[in-house]
Amino acid sequence: SQSLEAIVWAVRPQNDSLASLVKYLRRRTDEMFEHRPRQYQFDAPNEIPDCPVHAEMRHNVFLAYKEALTNSLKHAPAAMVRIELTCNPQECRITIADNGNGFDSAHIRADGCGLENMRHRMEQIGGGFDLESQPGHGTTVRLHFPLRQPNQK
Repeated sequence: SQSLEAIVWAVRPQNDSLASLVKYLRRRTDEMFEHRPRQYQFDAPNEIPDCPVHAEMRHNVFLAYKEALTNSLKHAPAAMVRIELTCNPQECRITIADNGNGFDSAHIRADGCGLENMRHRMEQIGGGFDLESQPGHGTTVRLHFPLRQPNQK
């Protein structure tokens, strides 16, 4: 049912705003951590810029974000996950950092495609994906994507 809800949310034109995306990310994060022994901190500006974020962009950002959180919950026995969202007039950045066990990125499983999917999703919308991880020092994922001002085409 959550997958269906995500699809409906992504295609509804009234959700085509950065504020709607941030609200949705916060709500879905609450749901993902609801029955987990881990803690999280979600930091976002009180005032979100009034920028349109079309359906394809919202959908790709959400799926990359969800993959990053799922990886933290599933693979890193982290006590804390910190999510920070920052915006400027040109772009939005989302950082997901955990204090889990980290990993050596040179030894990623060949059958795992989550990291590559995140990279591809963000590149598809003109954004980017960065990953930092070290064994014993946690993992940080950074997602960024361009913003258009309401009067831009």
